[in-house]
Amino acid sequence: MANPRQVLEQTGLYWAEDQVGDYFCQIGYKKEFRWSWLATQLNTFIIIGQTEEVIDNKVIAKFSARCHSYALKNHQGWPLGLQSGVGAIAILQGQQVTEEAIRYCLIGPERHFGSFEIPVLHNLATNQVIRFAKAPYWGKLFYPYFAKMIDTVAAQL
Repeated sequence: MANPRQVLEQTGLYWAEDQVGDYFCQIGYKKEFRWSWLATQLNTFIIIGQTEEVIDNKVIAKFSARCHSYALKNHQGWPLGLQSGVGAIAILQGQQVTEEAIRYCLIGPERHFGSFEIPVLHNLATNQVIRFAKAPYWGKLFYPYFAKMIDTVAAQL
């Protein structure tokens, strides 16, 4: 398994370590502005945690929510709104992942105004990464970017 810090740095993300909820996490951060996003500035956090416990839907939902809160507290730049957003990609790694947790991640993210909460599982036993199956209507412009970022980071973990 690759070092998450090196993966995040090689992907061009600012790197930090911090406690997010119950987990000590590796955090990547990137602020980007694109005209193709209707002139929106997006602050994206990729937060990677690891656990020895069985990951069920409650565990991944709690981790994802705490990562979202962390991202909201730590983003920089414009206030959240129509042309400013925050993406919190919460990658939880573990050896034991339940079917309920997998379904939770495939269904997709929770909806929030001006921000995105994206739960992702990394099953270390199978090296499988589970993320949203399709982009939801709300925030559809950003999901190809999120998918590419998740896939790029996860391929190196």
